[in-house]
Amino acid sequence: MYYRLLFVLVMLRFFAVPHISIMAQDNALFFERYSRIEGLSQNSVYAIAQDQFDFVWLGTGKGLNRFDGYQFISYYHDFEDKESISSSRVVDIKVDKWNRIWLATDGGLNYFNHEKEVFFAYKRNENDSTSLSGDRIKCILIDKTAYLWVGTRSGLNVSTLPLDSLKNLPTDKLRFKQISSGLLSNNLITNLFEDKNGDIWAGTIDGLNKIERNTFRVEQYFPSGKNQELKPANHITSIIQDNNSKLWVGTQNGLYVLNTANNSFSNFRNHPFFEKNTSANNVYSLLIDHLGKLWIGTNGGGLLQYHPETNDFTVNNNDDGSIHSLSNNAAFTLFEDRSNNLFVSMFNKGFCITNIKARKFNLYLHEAYDKDNLKTNDIRSILYDQGNLWLGMQKNGLFKLNTNSKECTHFELQQLKRNGILPTVKCLYSEDSNNLWLGTLTQGLYLFNKNNKRIKEYKYKEDGLEKKISYVFDIEKDKRGNLWVASWKDGLFKLPSGSKEFVRYTNSKSNKKSLSNNNVTSIYIDDDDHVWVTTWGGGISILDQDSGKFWHYRMNRKKRNSLLSDFCTTLYVDKNGVFWIGTTEGLCRFDKDLDKFTQFSGNQFIFSEFIFSIEEDNLSNLWLSTELGISRFSKQSLSIINYNIADGIQGNNHYIGSSCRFPDGRLAFGGRNGLNIFHPDSLSSQLYNSPVIITNFQLKYKTIKVNKDYGEGIILNKSILATDTLHLSHKNNVLSFEFAVCSYHKPRNVQYAFMLAGFEKEWNYVSPGKRVATYTNLNPGNYILMLKATNEAGEWKPQIKKLFIVIKSPFWKTTWFNVLAFLVLIMIVIFITRIRTVILVRKKAALEKQVKERTHIIQEKNKLLISQKEESVIQAEELRSISEQLQYLNNQLENQVKERTKDLNSALVKAEDAQKLISSFLSNMSHELRTPMNAISGFSQLIGNVDITDEEKQKYAEIINTNIGTLLTLVENVMDVAKLHTNQYKFKSTVFNFSDLCNEIYLGLNEKRSLIKETVKFVYTHDKNSNMLLYSDRKAFGLIIYNLLDNALKYTETGKVEINFEYKLKDPDYSDNEVLMPELNGKNGELKIVVSDTGIGIKKEDQKFIFDRFKKLEHNKKKLFRGTGLGLALVKNLIEKLSADIDLESQENVGTKVSISIPLSYKK
Repeated sequence: MYYRLLFVLVMLRFFAVPHISIMAQDNALFFERYSRIEGLSQNSVYAIAQDQFDFVWLGTGKGLNRFDGYQFISYYHDFEDKESISSSRVVDIKVDKWNRIWLATDGGLNYFNHEKEVFFAYKRNENDSTSLSGDRIKCILIDKTAYLWVGTRSGLNVSTLPLDSLKNLPTDKLRFKQISSGLLSNNLITNLFEDKNGDIWAGTIDGLNKIERNTFRVEQYFPSGKNQELKPANHITSIIQDNNSKLWVGTQNGLYVLNTANNSFSNFRNHPFFEKNTSANNVYSLLIDHLGKLWIGTNGGGLLQYHPETNDFTVNNNDDGSIHSLSNNAAFTLFEDRSNNLFVSMFNKGFCITNIKARKFNLYLHEAYDKDNLKTNDIRSILYDQGNLWLGMQKNGLFKLNTNSKECTHFELQQLKRNGILPTVKCLYSEDSNNLWLGTLTQGLYLFNKNNKRIKEYKYKEDGLEKKISYVFDIEKDKRGNLWVASWKDGLFKLPSGSKEFVRYTNSKSNKKSLSNNNVTSIYIDDDDHVWVTTWGGGISILDQDSGKFWHYRMNRKKRNSLLSDFCTTLYVDKNGVFWIGTTEGLCRFDKDLDKFTQFSGNQFIFSEFIFSIEEDNLSNLWLSTELGISRFSKQSLSIINYNIADGIQGNNHYIGSSCRFPDGRLAFGGRNGLNIFHPDSLSSQLYNSPVIITNFQLKYKTIKVNKDYGEGIILNKSILATDTLHLSHKNNVLSFEFAVCSYHKPRNVQYAFMLAGFEKEWNYVSPGKRVATYTNLNPGNYILMLKATNEAGEWKPQIKKLFIVIKSPFWKTTWFNVLAFLVLIMIVIFITRIRTVILVRKKAALEKQVKERTHIIQEKNKLLISQKEESVIQAEELRSISEQLQYLNNQLENQVKERTKDLNSALVKAEDAQKLISSFLSNMSHELRTPMNAISGFSQLIGNVDITDEEKQKYAEIINTNIGTLLTLVENVMDVAKLHTNQYKFKSTVFNFSDLCNEIYLGLNEKRSLIKETVKFVYTHDKNSNMLLYSDRKAFGLIIYNLLDNALKYTETGKVEINFEYKLKDPDYSDNEVLMPELNGKNGELKIVVSDTGIGIKKEDQKFIFDRFKKLEHNKKKLFRGTGLGLALVKNLIEKLSADIDLESQENVGTKVSISIPLSYKK
């Protein structure tokens, strides 16, 4: 028998088919680490507790921390703030039923008032016997009757009244009774515990004490007796009672169990585990979880879990190769929250969190019989066949797992080895009970015989050559017996039944009825024998086998009922014949009857939108492998539950098609880090539903604190956590609310939605990283901020958090103001009406009196008229004659008056205009004279300064000369205008070169321009007859050119100023030596001078005044232009003297062009 067994083992080794043991990682815990890097105030965490808002509070050596799963809020002692915590070192935390946080610090006992967000401290008072025995508090206990126990370094204290009767702290006086120090084994209290009988157990640095609750009688216990060698065992670190009423005691030298019946201790120091792991004897903390399991935190031995059924321990410790292990092996404090998350504070390494519920997914890893034959847990394909699970591996061949015995056989497929690397089996298909099709990534397509282990390769022919089918992603068979092969690279292949040659289908750009893309990811054959293929980049293609033509479904961004993405990974048809397509952007459902798609994507549906594989459970739920785990999609409620590494998922990396369903309903998903096998019916989504809370409120992006006046009164009179209604001013127009669900297991799985009723009607869905709702410029009125969230599994919770917001109207928009304004208006109308009535009455009385007086006068005159009637008849004829004469004379006089009045009005207007012009001229002249005079005066003083250099003196002298020249020019212009106006200007004709004159003026003005207007270009052009000689007044021509150019430069800020002149001669034989002169109706030619600019231009209605004396047209009142208004008037007068014509063309904001035409004749 021995030799037969040996022979079998040798043959197995020879054929390289080793048996592998598969280990289910059921006990491994997944930890998330938190430290100062994530915002914790210090890495030494001494105490952990949870309040009624579900915040977790952590006491450290440097500050108290409030944690909501996402961020930390830290509280420190502030010497200048009496309402701050009395010491930053917090060693114990307890929460009473009124949600008051009680804190043990080195500076006394503190409690934190959530509503007011303030601390109050209780300290030792030597003059008060009801105060604490010391300020260095070590531990706190609130017993079942609500009495507060406080352990210090100086003894044990208990409140004289239960906390029930002290609801208005600190107004209600908190007093303490000190347990007599002589009764305790030691006064330095390390921890406190209340057992099921209501007795209090106090651990000290030297022994354990039991205090009877009613009599305060003390019994002392010493785990090591009086053995001095084992004295550290009397240093009590933790006390706990299990469900069987056993009292477990942790010490610095071992774990003990106290038998209260005979007051004897049993210890575990001699237990094989502790003998092997001696560092585990230093126990830091103990915890009984919700399942009744005992957890032990040790100093150096890691985190232990006790199994009473086997009297053994499992250990979780630090693994340097895993960031999801404990951060070190010193587990200082243990705490379980309401969601059954275990918090483990690590010595000087922050804390870790894990969920201690039963593992939902079994993770299978491989341990090779011969480690050289197994190099990866990377599972690329899975197939269930006849009780066996076949696994295609990354560069490691093929495995067969017996689902009952868990025995695994490895087929290395040595004949497929390339460059020393085993093949990657990407897909599997069972041909029959004996044969298995293997699709590999780079080595091709093979048929594997399960019995004799023989393997045969299948190739396709192209251009007379046999080629491998590479990157095989899927294999299926239709009703006709045809084998279909999907290739990521080479398209779709069909091996007809009974044939040995493949038919290949590929994409052709010229044929719309061809395959849409050559990267085929999966195949499905429907009841009509149509071949459905999903592609990477081409959507879905469907082949009609009879016609050999494809039709397609592609993504259309404009149509909501189109395919979600052209990058499709898998196609699954459920029990009801509904098509489900996995894509890189989410999930699609296809309705064949309606020929339309329904899309499921985004935060509202799927945690990760990249879907690798789809399976269906017995309840018709879809299970999707994604980039971030596995998701369960309910087809009925359209809800998602997400599972990730923390639930036991092998990792975040899955593969297309790497999944299968067992006949008994179990599902298997493979990935880069192993294999998950689970039954969906065994998974429970019953989770603790923590409510959504508002964790921060900001106005204009500044956090609002309780009872703080921000200039408009106090906005929050209690914490935003306890606030139901906000009353805000209309000036507070930027509101921000930060919210959270206190989730500690998988906080990144929680999705959020918010809506401001009264402002919007749709929910805003956001991810955990965007838990802020901000609103701006809200109108006065009433609003309701509504918040909702999912649980950690992704299910939307029915609870909705509501915060009522009232934005007050400004006083002028309030009802009372409108009513008051209306009343005031009515009173004003009544007042005005009454005054008007009084005035009218008085006027009526005055008029009646006046009528009476006039009536009397008329009556008297009437009598006189009657008496004079006869005389009137006689005189009527005479009066008529006189009247006709007077009428004639009156008409004559009126005509003379009208003519004289017209003349006077005209003279008056001219006089007023003249006065305005003279005033403007004097003002401008004063400014123009003052500027150079100031410069001359200032630089003259600077030259007299002995501290300046000769070069500076020379520079200042040049500036003085320039300003003197400016003064002379101004004076000469004034004199010349005066002479022209009084006909005293005498023309002095000489022969001169006109081109030289223009060049001289150009150079002077160009130098001036370069100093003050670098943005203006100055251009001077002339024709070929530039040397022509003129006989005329050279000064007059110079004044004309200079003033035109100076005026153009003055009103041009950017662009250019250009002067151009040309001679138009009628005599083609003109000689340069001949002299021309201006003459009315000149017969020999014409001199044309044109000055143009790109300045401010002149309005059309102002162009007729441009040549008037003292006239300055300034369109921009903010811009002051220099000048006296004489320049163009002087030009106009000189041109008239020269018998020349001047023409003006100008457009506002475009520029101006002035043209002068001077007729010429030869000088006789």
